[in-house]
Amino acid sequence: MLSIARALVAADRMGSWEMHLSAISACLPIFAAAGHPNYLKSARLYLQEMYELKDDNPEVHQKFQYGFHVIRRSNQYWAGLGSDLVIEQTLMRSLKSQGADARKWDVRAPENSLGHDFHCVVRLQPCHARTYREKLHNR
Repeated sequence: MLSIARALVAADRMGSWEMHLSAISACLPIFAAAGHPNYLKSARLYLQEMYELKDDNPEVHQKFQYGFHVIRRSNQYWAGLGSDLVIEQTLMRSLKSQGADARKWDVRAPENSLGHDFHCVVRLQPCHARTYREKLHNR
C-alpha cells in the first residue's frame, strides 16, 4: 500500500500521466477493501473517462501526456502539484494574508465571501523528463 501512495506522489511530482492512471488504478482494490464505495465509484468513473480521453479529445490527452495535468510553480522536474492542492494552498495563503483564521473560516458565510477580492493566477511551466535527464547528464 505504501508503494501505491509513493507512486501517486511521484506521478504528480513528475507529471507522468501514465503513471498517474496506473497508480489510481492500483488504488481501486484498496478502496473496495477499506469500505469506501464512493471513492471506488468515483475513481473507477474517473479512470474510465480518462482512458476514453484519447479518442474523445486527443488534444487534451496529448497535453496531459506532456505533463499539463499538474501545476508547476517552478521549472524543476520534481515540482508538479495537483490542481486541488495548489488551489487549497493559494486559498489558505490568501486567507492568512487577510488575517483570517483559516481553520474557523466558513466559505458559506456572507461576510467571508471571496467575491472579487480573491485572485489566483497560476503560471504553468512544462517540464519534460527528457529535458531533466539532459540537465542531469550535463552536470
